[in-house]
Amino acid sequence: MTGQYKENPNWIETFTGKKVDPLRLEPNDISLVDIAHSLSLTCRFSGHCRKFYSVADHSLLVYRIVMLETRDPMTLLAALMHDAAEAYMVDIPRPIKYQLREVLEIERRIDGVVMSAFNIHGGDWAVVKNADNTALAVEAKNLMRSGGTGWELPDYSHLDILIGKTAAPRLLEQEFIDTFYMLKDSI
Repeated sequence: MTGQYKENPNWIETFTGKKVDPLRLEPNDISLVDIAHSLSLTCRFSGHCRKFYSVADHSLLVYRIVMLETRDPMTLLAALMHDAAEAYMVDIPRPIKYQLREVLEIERRIDGVVMSAFNIHGGDWAVVKNADNTALAVEAKNLMRSGGTGWELPDYSHLDILIGKTAAPRLLEQEFIDTFYMLKDSI
């Protein structure tokens, strides 16, 4: 190896060609295109689901679940962007993430930078967290070999939520971007 990476390996190259240090991100390092692209290609459940299901799929599902409860644009933006940090640090499974406090702190810092970069503030994060857990239940039932049996998951039977055919990553990337701008335009 030669060049900058050999001398300073503390950066990643994003889809748009930015070279960013995930541990020292600044708002100008953040790109919606980078986030949408990365999340559309990152598989949930460490790839152990029955079919490819991306973090972008998950983010859009959480957004749709939150829409059942509120039309507040900031809460909807928070729902859409709730896993945006994973574009810079990947989707780490909960059992590992919750055992490694430093990983949780890194994720919180990246989340803060992302929210700052897009001026997302004031959303109801309790609603987002509840929707995230509901999405996990829907995904486990529809995507995991166990059908969610043995998981401690919330009951969502009162909601009409199913996971349909997963779109191609490029289409999900565009839907994520379009949804973001539709919400931003409504503020």
